[in-house]
Amino acid sequence: MIINYKCTKCNIEKSEDDYYKQKGKVTQPCKDCRNKYQKEYRKAHLESQKARQREWKRSKFVRIFYLTIKSFILRTVINMKTRTVESFEKWLIIKQYIIDNGYRSWQRQYDYSTKEGYQVRFWKANTEQIEVITHNKDIEEDIRKNSL
Repeated sequence: MIINYKCTKCNIEKSEDDYYKQKGKVTQPCKDCRNKYQKEYRKAHLESQKARQREWKRSKFVRIFYLTIKSFILRTVINMKTRTVESFEKWLIIKQYIIDNGYRSWQRQYDYSTKEGYQVRFWKANTEQIEVITHNKDIEEDIRKNSL
């Protein structure tokens, strides 16, 4: 049995196949009227849709970038040796190890006079990372001077 419905937009009686269905029920208006409306709407709002799409792509990039950085930091923190160095002799041993094994500094923060101390993180691909923390002014100056 074919059921006919009257479109609320064009007031033409059409068969059930001429309507979209949602949850098993016929939706208004008919397919032709809905497609015509959507085409006109897209044409009238082209710039705002493009702006919204650009913003979405930008935010998607930021989310992906944030997740990439977050996973890098988590991997780094998990694979990190922390060394608190207060004597210059101990620093010279660690410094030689860093140079011989090709580590590079990738993050520096704070100052030797702060509670946290001067912190430098050394990085080498696919190996354990090294973090050096010191409250010694001479060690901080040596790190800065040698650009480690």
